Amino acid sequence: MGEGVRAAALEHEIAEAAGFAGGVSCGSGCQALWLSLLAKEVGRGDEVILPTYVCPEVSETIRRMGATPVAVDVGDDWHLSFEAVADAQTRRSRAIIAPRLFGFGKDFTPLRSLGLPVIEDWAQFAHPSPERLSPTCGDIVFHSFEATKVLTAGEGGMALVRDRALLARFRKLKRIQGSRSRFNLTPLSDLQA
Repeated sequence: MGEGVRAAALEHEIAEAAGFAGGVSCGSGCQALWLSLLAKEVGRGDEVILPTYVCPEVSETIRRMGATPVAVDVGDDWHLSFEAVADAQTRRSRAIIAPRLFGFGKDFTPLRSLGLPVIEDWAQFAHPSPERLSPTCGDIVFHSFEATKVLTAGEGGMALVRDRALLARFRKLKRIQGSRSRFNLTPLSDLQA
């Protein structure tokens, strides 16, 4: 069963619950991150700041794009440290990846003052609802639905996007035909959705 109405319904349901313009599902969380970085025009020679305490697939996805992951310290709460990010920022910095760990939220709003896109990693975060969310500042949020995650379908992923123009860019980048990514983004099947 391919990607269809049930996958589209899941995209809508999760985006609406979290207060985003829309969602774009794909075959994995890494693919959702890949799309997020492509949509923000991160590429060869750029730097992406992320915490030292993160899944290794996140930094590997950055490397595969030709960008450089810049790992910075976490704070006492195991989440990204604002001070460490500010110290690591250079003229080549193009984005910040801010994971929400262990099902807990963190207010990453101060990161907005650095002028870089903030991409929140919700792979370990529970299903979003207004009651559970601390302030969400990310331009983009990505999920992994892999078997060990809080919200799981066994496999798959999704990116949530705030801006409708950026959402349209995501959907265009996801299409194989004519996509500059030339990356086979497998669908999230209706069965998984």
